[in-house]
Amino acid sequence: MTANPARLLVRDQVKTAQPTWNVLAEARTPDAVIKPTAVVWTAQLARLDAGGGQFIQSTVELWLLPPSDLQPGPLEDKADAMLLEALNVVETTEGLTWSQATRGALDGAFHGWHLTLTVAHQLTKEA
Repeated sequence: MTANPARLLVRDQVKTAQPTWNVLAEARTPDAVIKPTAVVWTAQLARLDAGGGQFIQSTVELWLLPPSDLQPGPLEDKADAMLLEALNVVETTEGLTWSQATRGALDGAFHGWHLTLTVAHQLTKEA
């Protein structure tokens, strides 16, 4: 099966813009967060019938996790800085939109920002 192009788009854009971040492109909780980490996965697909072709709208979840060894104040500052950096990536990537950012903890373990992103793309079939 071909990987979801929306998830790969987000992964690649974040890796390019933030090469020092650890970018995980699968739905899992990291074992540890020792450097800024982005966790990306596809959460939902919706069929769009537009322009005579078959399109999919993918909802992609993006978690932004600062290093977990930071004290609460610096952790909040780093989380906020990571959010601004990620929003810059999203806002400058054609076809990628965000609907909300929520402060939380991934699986109750690692604090950070959670973004919900959407990408519309054409339905493709493997040969």
